[in-house]
Amino acid sequence: MRIDPARIQKFSFAALALFSMTGGAIAQEAAARGRAYFAGATIRGYDPFHGTQVEYHVPNGNCYLWYPGNTVILHGYWQFNGDDLCYRYPVSGINPSTGEPGEKWSCRNVDSRMRRIRERAPGDILGLSRASRPRFILPKDETTLADLLREVRSRR
Repeated sequence: MRIDPARIQKFSFAALALFSMTGGAIAQEAAARGRAYFAGATIRGYDPFHGTQVEYHVPNGNCYLWYPGNTVILHGYWQFNGDDLCYRYPVSGINPSTGEPGEKWSCRNVDSRMRRIRERAPGDILGLSRASRPRFILPKDETTLADLLREVRSRR
């Protein structure tokens, strides 16, 4: 049986094109799922390194982060790059987990990011987009959105 190199090359290009289209569709699906999850929502994450972090994602690509120990609400930006969710906070300083300057985009797979979220609530329930300073300094201890909302309301 004789193998035609030209047919193998055509098959290889077709397989590569199909793989590229499928990968692109998967990335688009992940980004759409992520947009539906994050846009217009307040999320709370927790890990032992950072502690509790709370962030409101405006559908237009702005975001507001309440980070443990900070005396300000950080205004940043979020966007998708394929199936990666990316953040940028144009402030002087270093991202404590990556060691990168804060003004650089930091990206992570959206599904991985969604698995790290402990709570999600629709809307800007804590008013992060309307405040430059938090009502109190967020401790690293794990807490809930309900507890934070109660504390914020008690300090008005």
